[in-house]
Amino acid sequence: MEDHASAKAEIEALMTRRCELLVKGDLVASMQMCAEEYELVLGDAPTLIGREAVMEMYRSIYAEAVFGLSFKIEDLRVCGTLAVVFMREWMTLQPHRGTEIEHFALRRLNVLECRNGTWLFVRAMAHLQPLVEL
Repeated sequence: MEDHASAKAEIEALMTRRCELLVKGDLVASMQMCAEEYELVLGDAPTLIGREAVMEMYRSIYAEAVFGLSFKIEDLRVCGTLAVVFMREWMTLQPHRGTEIEHFALRRLNVLECRNGTWLFVRAMAHLQPLVEL
């Protein structure tokens, strides 16, 4: 198994690539970074289980608005083939009809697993936060 520093660098690059793909709207490539059984927990909403369920959620967002996303990793821990990433995300949505841009802040906890030498997202929990100037 690779050392923790290289695993962290690989995961940080994966997080950046995920963000870029989601902003571009490339759901297929972004979901390839996830395990088949990937779970996304969004506050009080029902848990989304599986790549297709998560892709459907993003498709509904893209149908309504242009999507922007940025992030900051707050903490990244690696233990063997498991990693936990705590991060903040900032999302913007600009409706296709209208000019008002909506801004959202989220706290996100990602769990990744290294399978056959590749890090995959296996679970994420996200919670909407009030927007605060940092």
